[in-house]
Amino acid sequence: MKVCKFGGSSLSNANKFLAVDKIIRQDNERKIIVLSAIGKDYYEDIKLTDLLIALTQNKTNKKFDYYFNLVKLKVQKIANDLSFNLDKICNFDHFKRLILDNRVSDNYVISRGEYFTAKLFANRFSFLFLPAEKVLVCDKRNKIDLNKTLQNLKKINCNNRIIIPGFYCANKNNEIVLFERGGGDKTGAIFANITNARLYENFTDVNGLLNVHPSLSQKSNTIKNLNYFQLLLCVRNGATLFCEDAVPFVCTKQIPTKLINTFNFCDNITMVKNFGAFYFFGKPKNFHFLRKTKKCIKSRFIKEIFNIITFHKINISNVVYSKCGCFLECENLHSYFPNATQKSITNLF
Repeated sequence: MKVCKFGGSSLSNANKFLAVDKIIRQDNERKIIVLSAIGKDYYEDIKLTDLLIALTQNKTNKKFDYYFNLVKLKVQKIANDLSFNLDKICNFDHFKRLILDNRVSDNYVISRGEYFTAKLFANRFSFLFLPAEKVLVCDKRNKIDLNKTLQNLKKINCNNRIIIPGFYCANKNNEIVLFERGGGDKTGAIFANITNARLYENFTDVNGLLNVHPSLSQKSNTIKNLNYFQLLLCVRNGATLFCEDAVPFVCTKQIPTKLINTFNFCDNITMVKNFGAFYFFGKPKNFHFLRKTKKCIKSRFIKEIFNIITFHKINISNVVYSKCGCFLECENLHSYFPNATQKSITNLF
C-alpha cells in the first residue's frame, strides 16, 4: 500500500483537482490520500488557510463578512468549475452561525480549510471521505497516539481509497488540535507509519528537493537520493519542501519517501530512504545555529549532531563524515576535526 499527500499548490483550481484525481487512479496501491487546503492559484491569491485565520481574527468587526465570503467563494468556484453542487456537502450558513455564536474554537475554524477541500474532492471523485478528527488522536500533551489512531483506522475498509484532510487531529476531548504549518506532511507520515506503507509519496509543486533554493539560483538541480538524517538537516535549515515533524514517523519505520512534483511526476524525484551511512552536513552560509555561535562552533556543532543522533536512535558506529553538496554550500565534518577518522569520531560522544 502507498500513502500519498498532496499540498495546497496541487489543489488550487479545478484543473489541478482533475490532475490529482488522474494521478491517484494511475496506481491501485495508492489507498490513503492526504490533502492540504486549497492553495494560491496565482501570485496575488490568498491560501484558504490564511483566509480562515483572518476570519478568526475578525469575528467581532465588520471585516468578518468580507473574509467569510472570500472563504466561501474560493471553495465554491472550484466546485462550480467541477460541475459539483457544493450545497450537498458544505452548509456555509451553518458554519457561519457556529463561528458567530462562539460554538466552535478557532482551531476548528482554521482546520476547515483541509476539511472542505478533502470533502469536496472525495465527493466529486467518488472516494471515501474520512475526517481526520474521527481517526487521528493525540494525548493531553498533543503527542500522536499511534495505537489509538491505528485502532480507529482498522474500523475503516482500507480496500477502498480514503481521502483524509491533513494538518490537524483531535485530542481525547474531541477538541481540534492543529499541527505546524505544512502539517499535512505530518498527517501523511503518520498514516504511512501506522500502516507500514510500502511507500510514502509527497506531492508538491517543485522538482523534489533542490540543492539550491530556486530564489537564489535558476540552475538548481534535484537531489536524487537522501537518507532521513540528511532530510532532517535540510528542513531544519530552510528547506520548506517537507515538514520537520514528519521526519520521525517515516524514519523510525524506514518508510521510503518520494518527494515529487505533481505536475512533473515522471522526472526529477527525490527518494528518501536508508541509503548507506548517515552523512553529516557541515556549515552552509545560512546555518543560523552556527552563525549565532561563532565563538563556540565546535562544541555547539557536536551538541547538534548528538541531539539528532539521540532523536533518531542512530547507532554511532554507522555514522561517518563525508563531503556532500546536498544543501547550499556545505563543508565536510573533516574541516572541524582534521585528524578525525570514522573510528575516532565515535570517541567524540
